[in-house]
Amino acid sequence: MEPSTQGGTQPLAVPGPDPSWPGSSGIALWGPRLLLIAAAFVLLFARLGERGLLETSEARYAETAREMLLSGDWITPRYFGVKHFHKPPLTYWITAAGYSLIGVNELGARLFLAVAGLAILILVWYLGRLWWDEATGLLAAAILLTSPLFTAFARLLTTDLYLTLATAAAIAGFATGHTGRRPGYLVMWAAMGAGFLLKGPVAPILVLLSIIPFLAVRRELARWREMYPFRGFALMLAIAAPWFVAVCLRNPGLFTQLVYFETWQRVTTTVHGRPGPWYYFIGVFLAGFFPWVLFVPATVRGLLDAPRHDRPGAEALCAAWFALPFLMFSASKSKLIAYILPLLPAAALLVARWCMRALKQPPPRVATFPVAAGSALSMAGVAFALHVVQPAAVEAIELHLMAFYPALAFLLLCAHRAERAQRARPLLMGAFVLAAVFPALVAPFADEMEGDFKSFRPLAMAIRESAPATAPVVLCRLAATSVPFYLGRPVHTFEAGLDLKYETDRSRQEEWHTDDMARLLKLLEERPAFVVADDETRLRIDRARWPARRERLRILARFRRHLLLTNQPPAASAQQVR
Repeated sequence: MEPSTQGGTQPLAVPGPDPSWPGSSGIALWGPRLLLIAAAFVLLFARLGERGLLETSEARYAETAREMLLSGDWITPRYFGVKHFHKPPLTYWITAAGYSLIGVNELGARLFLAVAGLAILILVWYLGRLWWDEATGLLAAAILLTSPLFTAFARLLTTDLYLTLATAAAIAGFATGHTGRRPGYLVMWAAMGAGFLLKGPVAPILVLLSIIPFLAVRRELARWREMYPFRGFALMLAIAAPWFVAVCLRNPGLFTQLVYFETWQRVTTTVHGRPGPWYYFIGVFLAGFFPWVLFVPATVRGLLDAPRHDRPGAEALCAAWFALPFLMFSASKSKLIAYILPLLPAAALLVARWCMRALKQPPPRVATFPVAAGSALSMAGVAFALHVVQPAAVEAIELHLMAFYPALAFLLLCAHRAERAQRARPLLMGAFVLAAVFPALVAPFADEMEGDFKSFRPLAMAIRESAPATAPVVLCRLAATSVPFYLGRPVHTFEAGLDLKYETDRSRQEEWHTDDMARLLKLLEERPAFVVADDETRLRIDRARWPARRERLRILARFRRHLLLTNQPPAASAQQVR
């Protein structure tokens, strides 16, 4: 289907097979298709439910969805039974749907996350095929699939992968509408509405920050009238607004918190405790997009050296999709690794486009230096990201890194220097296979590193073995939401920093969640209980109990810095948990 050129405008690109790629329109692409499908199912779905929930984000989303499903209140998110308004509810709704299908467990929590990852790959393939040809779309999907940042967050429950899906769907809707199939614009508006219900205004900002500058450069801002602006905006509001209206009516003062604290202060201050230097996301991108970051310098040079046109094409849209939000996130005072995840599909499409062009003709020798420099920088980025995410992980997988990354860099460099497409294709295929196999090599270490990666599943299992179902469990100075998730029942907290200001029954909540040592001591006096605390808090509790001549709390198990304690007489010797 040829794109429309109504109004004298030029299309983004003309879709169709690329005759310079052997077999791009024939049966020869079935091999790459099947390989990509197999790799996607392995990397996204294999052993999806084996790893314990990680603190704090993944466990918080999983437990909030569990409490929402249990209570039947789909408007008010809660964790530890306390109202929790840090994010809109769509991620919780999706996760609760997974529980309904699979059960309340790790697989149920992550099921639709993997489905979303698969949908993103399909959208990337679709965009590559729409703008250029199917081979480029397949390569772009393969590049994205084998990028560590994408693969990791396709298996880690947060809002960011779902936001990536909403952003990619909105860009795909825009691109479809731009070719003359105007209903695609309604998909764009609907996707922005879903993104708003996932993470607030950042979703439409990401999309509009990509589309508006692109239209301005093409001198097509007048085409905004084609995009159903009134009908589309109404559709976006119909999707996103009802929950915000309902939850703000139930909780007076919440609107101010959502606008000021959760949005404005998150961007302009470090009040959320997520600071980072201006170059933070450069290191994240170098590591998270490896090995394909090796080709980014050459891709950028190719964009700069490309012939200038009055109407820049799809490459310009992808560049805006990546560069402008990247600058926005870098300028923000609040930084987390996953923030740039919605930008990776754009990077994958750009690199795939450059690779396909490079396979048509011998690449210039001067491009070898950018690839080598990119390799060195990306290795530094890998080390940077691993130390930021979890220093204990470095020691466990450093041998795999030492063997894997040099081999992959060598294959990619050879593919880059290949003078003929037929010589480069098997090298690129080898690079893809290596990148796909690497997570499988690291997977056996997942259980060994579960404690280092802040999963409290071993501690929760120790509590289940030791504590009767009726005995209260108290988490002291610890908001480990995976503990009530695995126990399947509420727990008490002491000095956990929970925000109770939106609770209507404050007295009841303070019985469960208190900062008052007297309340904790009263609970320990009334019945047998189990306490999770660090050594310092244990000493504070024992000193507070000493005037009443009470025995010290007994240690049942140790989990890293935390102890499982009880006020019951000893039944067995203390054990070490992991």
